[in-house]
Amino acid sequence: TPTKQLIKMNTRLLEGPQAYIEYVMVHEFAHFKYLDHSKNFHNLVAQFLPDWKARKKSLNVYFAHRP
Repeated sequence: TPTKQLIKMNTRLLEGPQAYIEYVMVHEFAHFKYLDHSKNFHNLVAQFLPDWKARKKSLNVYFAHRP
């Protein structure tokens, strides 16, 4: 939660590639500055992960097919 400056991660992320963990961490850290998913938020994520869209898509596909 950004107001508490606390990030909680689902341990299932450890089942996937490191790229997914990196994406989720950058995404969550970006919420410390922007609470929404605005253009500014996504621009900040892109500064650290230019391929964030591909990572997000891959992560969603990967976990959609896992029990």
